Amino acid sequence: DNSIQQLQNELNEAKEKQKALKSEAKTLEEEMKDMDAARDKMVQKAKETLKKAKVELAKVQKRASEAQEAEDLAKLEIDQLLTEQETLEKDIETSTQALSENHGEMAALEEKLNTQTQSYQNANSKLEEKRNE
Repeated sequence: DNSIQQLQNELNEAKEKQKALKSEAKTLEEEMKDMDAARDKMVQKAKETLKKAKVELAKVQKRASEAQEAEDLAKLEIDQLLTEQETLEKDIETSTQALSENHGEMAALEEKLNTQTQSYQNANSKLEEKRNE
């Protein structure tokens, strides 16, 4: 009788422990579901953040590319202007040299004209003298 009662008590204790374990298992299962849901939510937020970051990165890369193109174009324009300036400087030098040569020729022609004018005046004076004789 006593051993049956003891077995009955052990059985009841085992049933209580089993019930407590089932309850604990159910609680853990619910906590796991909550953690899974929270994890899924965090993963979704991370995906959205990553997507936004990719869009922003694409915008920044596009602006950087446009800035690089503008810089390249500006460098090309500067190179063209420098080449043009160099050409103009050479043209000015050539023109200045030609002008200097023209001044020299003009001075020589002026000298020649003065000499011829003097010769003409001398000849004219001699002619006057002969007419007067």
